[in-house]
Amino acid sequence: FQWGTPSKTPVETHGDIALAEYHGALYLVYRDAENNICFRTFDSKGWSTQQKVGQSSDGKLALAQYDDELVLVAQGKDGGLYSLRYTLQNGWSHTQKQIASGPVNNMAVVGFDFYRRLMLVYQDAKNDLYSLVFAKGKWATKPTPIGQQTDAPFTLATLGPSHYLIYKIVGSDDLNALSYNSAAFNVVTVKQTKWSGPYDSTTKDRWSLTAFPVARFSHVVNKAAQNKSEPLTKVYQAGSRWQRLRWKA
Repeated sequence: FQWGTPSKTPVETHGDIALAEYHGALYLVYRDAENNICFRTFDSKGWSTQQKVGQSSDGKLALAQYDDELVLVAQGKDGGLYSLRYTLQNGWSHTQKQIASGPVNNMAVVGFDFYRRLMLVYQDAKNDLYSLVFAKGKWATKPTPIGQQTDAPFTLATLGPSHYLIYKIVGSDDLNALSYNSAAFNVVTVKQTKWSGPYDSTTKDRWSLTAFPVARFSHVVNKAAQNKSEPLTKVYQAGSRWQRLRWKA
């Protein structure tokens, strides 16, 4: 695997963009200069012409495949989040449904359970993180408090039946990850001992109680311990410090 060389696109954006694969094509959703939500597709023939979705947005955009359709989450003028759906047969839905009240600072969405569910995570004005699940054609009526905070953009990732929220710790450049398990075979109940307890347990369809650092785990010779090899944790960082390191690279 390796990245290809960048190529110019015909797309001019004014804010966030959102991408998702659907029926063998890449769908790109973005805003024009008048805040109209637009989209193009990219396939073996190249980029399509610009088309309007029929709604406007003043903020964030997120896109994911659900079953045999696409679900778009867009931020409205009031700072809240609204949902739109798309199919090849019917195009974009004519009305949008509000799923979270504003103001919302950041959000991310990811599909899981073989495209049968979507997970949306958003950050409110107090930096608290909440999640909403889309299943059986509808969004959950109430958001779930995740129990974590961040003061920066974040992302969601899926690995098998596990989903990971990767975010920056408030007041720090350190990155944390919080897991969400959707498989029964991953459920583990840990009894209270001197070295472990319920905080090490895993659950199903719930966020973990504790987060862990996004880090590289290695070992190093410790002179203070008679030159023995001891564990070493190198935590990855985000924010301005990470940007400076990336710029130097």
